[in-house]
Amino acid sequence: MKNRFSFVICFLFLAQAQAASFDCDKATSRVEKLICSSPKISALDEDLNNSYKTVLSLSTHHGIILLRLDQKTWLKTNRDGCRDALCLENAYTSRIKELGKLNSAAGSEPCAYFINNFRGKPSSIKSDGEKFIGEICSDKYEPPVCSKPIIRKKDLAKLGFRLDDPDVVEILDAADTSTPGVSEVDIDNDGVPELRFYTSQGTLGCIENRYFKKTPTGSYVMMRHGEYDSFDRPEMICPGDFLYPKYNGIVYIINADPGGISSIWRGNSKGITEICSK
Repeated sequence: MKNRFSFVICFLFLAQAQAASFDCDKATSRVEKLICSSPKISALDEDLNNSYKTVLSLSTHHGIILLRLDQKTWLKTNRDGCRDALCLENAYTSRIKELGKLNSAAGSEPCAYFINNFRGKPSSIKSDGEKFIGEICSDKYEPPVCSKPIIRKKDLAKLGFRLDDPDVVEILDAADTSTPGVSEVDIDNDGVPELRFYTSQGTLGCIENRYFKKTPTGSYVMMRHGEYDSFDRPEMICPGDFLYPKYNGIVYIINADPGGISSIWRGNSKGITEICSK
């Protein structure tokens, strides 16, 4: 029993030591080996790597270049200059705080632009990150009830949607009483547009959104990770409308209500983040 307990402790220690942002089995430098020998510093290294990637994802092209240069300088001057664990711990903690401030600044730049320029007139924001595809029209409806181009059930099947998918069934059921719109928008900013399905519900004009991503096999599945499915909850966006403008090459999600801009969001591969709200 004692040997088994010792093995578990050893295994847990090794697992923690591998929590760094790089493969500890391939550690060669003195600093890398020092990081891997400490579970606490390994965790700090992983936290810093995540913070760094977050700031990169929110930065403009010029900001990305400057941040990468700054990070290289920090690695060479601050991190690699450490001779002991305490120095490394202090260096990582300080750098994580710096990146946290940069994260807030990167997020505030698009907020300041949209709010300062379109505070009371969000309808004038150019939604150039979205392309209208058409409206899903029930077989019992014909124009002018549905706006052209008309999308029928058979068209969804050709695109790669499973008509027995519960999320698709809900959209098709909604088409019996309304005309769900379909558009392309690169909601996660990966360079490949997703399909957005949206309907207006109730007298208040509540908007329900569903985002579908194309899989490697060619089929579409509803995006649920990182709260992407939260935008189909009417209570979050009632009343209101959605705009998808581009700012410095990044698509933002603006929830606009009758009083102006309500909130601004940005999506990436991990999910949707609210960067500011009124």
